[in-house]
Amino acid sequence: MHKKIANQRKDFQFKLANDICKKYALICIEDLNIKGMQKRWVEKYLISIVCI
Repeated sequence: MHKKIANQRKDFQFKLANDICKKYALICIEDLNIKGMQKRWVEKYLISIVCI
């Protein structure tokens, strides 16, 4: 059972990657620091509250 699910996931990932590669000539991947972005957003929000 687990092997079947693993094969289905692998097949889906392969098909999705294949479709993306056929559709686009260039693919870029960005590594975002989400925790850092959230921290800066909270800091800006708190500063705007204090300044009002």
